[in-house]
Amino acid sequence: MPAILSFLLLPLSWLFGVITKLRRRLYERPGRRFKAPVPTIVIGNLSTGGTGKTPHAALVSELLTQHGKKVAWLSRGYGRKSSGFKKVETDSSASDVGDEPLMLKKRFPEMPVFVCENRVAGIQKLTRDEPTTEFIVLDDAYQHLRLKPHLSLVLLTYDSLNKPWRLLPAGQAREPLSAIKYAQAVIITKCPDEIHPDEKATLSARIKKWADIPVFFSRYTYLEPIDGKGNKLENTKQKSALLICGIANPDPLIKWLNPQFAVLKKKCYPDHHYFTRTELETNIREAGTDYIFTTEKDRVRMLDIWPELAHNPTFITIQVVPELDGGLRPFESFLFAALSGK
Repeated sequence: MPAILSFLLLPLSWLFGVITKLRRRLYERPGRRFKAPVPTIVIGNLSTGGTGKTPHAALVSELLTQHGKKVAWLSRGYGRKSSGFKKVETDSSASDVGDEPLMLKKRFPEMPVFVCENRVAGIQKLTRDEPTTEFIVLDDAYQHLRLKPHLSLVLLTYDSLNKPWRLLPAGQAREPLSAIKYAQAVIITKCPDEIHPDEKATLSARIKKWADIPVFFSRYTYLEPIDGKGNKLENTKQKSALLICGIANPDPLIKWLNPQFAVLKKKCYPDHHYFTRTELETNIREAGTDYIFTTEKDRVRMLDIWPELAHNPTFITIQVVPELDGGLRPFESFLFAALSGK
């Protein structure tokens, strides 16, 4: 957004801030919020755009599952063309349940995954249909105030904390930074590969100004790509590749892929973009590259309209996973201590 336009919209942002604070206070009244019969974990944010909610929700789900816990996942199902409560199956369509819930179901086939825009109604139906559920993980529900979660994790991107924090419509923030005080931990995501301890201390201090809670730092890492037959790619620096994606910020992925190929062509679309088969065929034909790359999230949307693409040995899917600074152990210890009430 141009700086002058952002400046002119500031009065509307101030009004928006007053409304969001008032809304929080109204929901703090007794009896206004629903607490689920099993522990609920919300992975949310304070801004629009991609902060990494789904990869971090997947990480939390995986940690709980590794400890033998029975975990279910509930999402709004952003971008789906259906409504209401639905169970996600591995053969569901992205248009019916949303790309991210379907991506997670394919990654964790044994984990129950549901979508429902009304989180309270969704939890009530989920616990009825899956009575052995021990934990429910929800993404993007920090502003769903009807629900009172047992544990809230707020994600803030590294870049967002290095520029002015402006509420909608002058900026991209949904809530002021003071809303951090309703969370139990903050994860600063999409950090650079190297971040100086002094900078980490400065960013942590900014968070702790609002709440004395743990602050974790994470960055994206990409699992080694393999072809459709499960083989590692060989001699890629002599090859060409096309990246087709519809994600919030493709720059880190492009930066990671670029040095691996002699030529990297790119066709990037808005987040959650629903491709057409003609669009994909045209892009692939015109690029004429040795490989076609996409992300897990994009793949499920692509296969909705072109299932045969899954059998193309040059069609490569990249799995994006978060890597926590200092390793998983500190975060894992915090997670289980928080859920046990310690």
